[in-house]
Amino acid sequence: MSILLKTHKLLWGRSGNRCAFEECRNELIAEETETDDESIIGDEAHIIARKKDGPRGNHPMSAEDRDKYDNLILLCRNHHKQIDDQDTHYTIEKLIELKKVHEKWVKESLHLDIQVNKDDLTYASYIDELFKRLDLENYNGWTQSLISNGQPSIGYTRLKEIEKVPTYVVSRFWPGRYQELETAILNLKNVLNDLIKVFYKHVENDSLSESENPEFETIVFTRKFYQIDEWNPERYDELLEEFNYHAELVVDLTLELTRATNFVIEKTRKYLTPKYREEQGKLLVTAGPFMDMSWQTFKVEYKKEEKEHELPYPGLKEFMTERAKRDLVYGEGFNDNYFLDHHFGGNEES
Repeated sequence: MSILLKTHKLLWGRSGNRCAFEECRNELIAEETETDDESIIGDEAHIIARKKDGPRGNHPMSAEDRDKYDNLILLCRNHHKQIDDQDTHYTIEKLIELKKVHEKWVKESLHLDIQVNKDDLTYASYIDELFKRLDLENYNGWTQSLISNGQPSIGYTRLKEIEKVPTYVVSRFWPGRYQELETAILNLKNVLNDLIKVFYKHVENDSLSESENPEFETIVFTRKFYQIDEWNPERYDELLEEFNYHAELVVDLTLELTRATNFVIEKTRKYLTPKYREEQGKLLVTAGPFMDMSWQTFKVEYKKEEKEHELPYPGLKEFMTERAKRDLVYGEGFNDNYFLDHHFGGNEES
């Protein structure tokens, strides 16, 4: 588990970005300078430790609840160390009261921009839900089957979850405060929309059903349409080439989705909190096995010049040819077979 973005915003907002110790109450964000970004000098301290053997950790509270707002208190690093070193003195009850008193002081003494806080919480809530549906905690795992083995596949449950993302994004009441962040999310939505459509073009229909046994996940996989009933070498080679093109396009769109998601993470850290995903870092993808039977992990993201475009992802037609310029690519070339029909399956939200 990790602390949700909305929880970050609640804690820092209600604490006024200040240490909860009355004799301290120092601001915990150092303003940016002409040469450097702002600096976070505060800690989101756990009242009941995240682990059982930590300060005040021997408690029946669940692991999930330990990362929630009610169990967190904002402190400077000195006082964070103090409450953990002196955990017998700084009991659970004493810290809860300390937090309560501090937030009451913030509400009565500081003039905070209520609308900014409200908008930030709206963004945080939407992004938490978006990334939950993309299962960022297991992103490297579920994308492996899309970019490995030469036959793209994905779990049925995960496929149905990510299909909901484009509609979720366009149906939200976005505040309009941080346009760069909203545009990055729109860019992600566009990539995912095309990935789903492309994947469905050659999906094995017999695999498109939920497993009757909850212990086993149905795997939705790409149909090997080059396997023809009547042997015809020329036709076989033609279909195999088309299959390989399709598989590589799915891989490249999955890599593009990773870039787009890392781009949203970057904008979230810029506009909402620099602490976002401080522990987890950027998304990575793992592919293989290669000729030497190895698996390799890659970090893929947009280059500086690609980020200068309002939407770094140019749409499927242009991406087919422009992908060759990306930091990691598997296929190349344009194929108009993907545009002959009005649609070719999957999510139709644009």
